[in-house]
Amino acid sequence: MKFSVSIIFLFFLLSCAKQENTSGINNDLYKEIIKYQKENPIDKSDSQFLSDEHFIYEVVILPPKYSNPEDKNYSVFITMSVFGIRDDLKKLCYGVYQNEFLQKTVIYDEANFIEKFVTVKKKENIETYVLKNSPIIDIIYPVRLYNIVDGKLLFIDEIKGNNHRK
Repeated sequence: MKFSVSIIFLFFLLSCAKQENTSGINNDLYKEIIKYQKENPIDKSDSQFLSDEHFIYEVVILPPKYSNPEDKNYSVFITMSVFGIRDDLKKLCYGVYQNEFLQKTVIYDEANFIEKFVTVKKKENIETYVLKNSPIIDIIYPVRLYNIVDGKLLFIDEIKGNNHRK
């Protein structure tokens, strides 16, 4: 009996252990992406209607002064695309990052700053998600906006989407 209680206790400890991030994305960004994905999951009915290749989570790294000439910080956006990977932006695209917790995610690096966010610069399976004919669809997912201040992600705002309209 003591042996079976010990086994159950050991199993409990192992299941409660912190999950290791093996995605290739640094921990700060990884946590923010996971949080976004939990709050904005891919709708199964939309996924069946459009096909799985259409849905991919996106991280966009933008240089300072991209949209505001006085901004001195790099910016990061996290969102979901229902249009796959844009063919005209695939040269800026890294990924596809995915593990048992992280759903398929790509990073567009328009700032040449990718090394600050990943431990592995991947360019795998990108062509799988490049769509030749994008659908006409009105699903808009929220966009989370961050600035990079002293090497850390600082949440700025969220632009609401209409993905929870059902």
